[in-house]
Amino acid sequence: MDCACWRGTQGLALLGRIEGRRALLILDAVAAGGAPGDVHVLNGVEAVRMAARTAPTAHEGGAGQLLAYAELLGDLPGRVTVVGVEPENIHTGLGLSATVEAALPEALERAREALEALAAS
Repeated sequence: MDCACWRGTQGLALLGRIEGRRALLILDAVAAGGAPGDVHVLNGVEAVRMAARTAPTAHEGGAGQLLAYAELLGDLPGRVTVVGVEPENIHTGLGLSATVEAALPEALERAREALEALAAS
């Protein structure tokens, strides 16, 4: 499986890096209206729809815009999964809230499961 990893808040700078990929797994904050620390797994169209309705955040140009632009340009991989944790608050700064940090083991387990599923298909 062709795999590449990037981290940080590179947002749209990754657009050219996902072109031609068969699958994409994104780990990010996902503000879906749940309780802080909720772990969300979004697949395919659901991930892109979520991206389209995401309000601007401190991660301007983040995963949501990346997916929306990739779809618009016809560069969206065939399989897309987003694993994210519902943020407690959104502001510019460093670090995670205790609630979000406590959710990371579950989010990482869900990401591992998603990666295994993408690799198997």
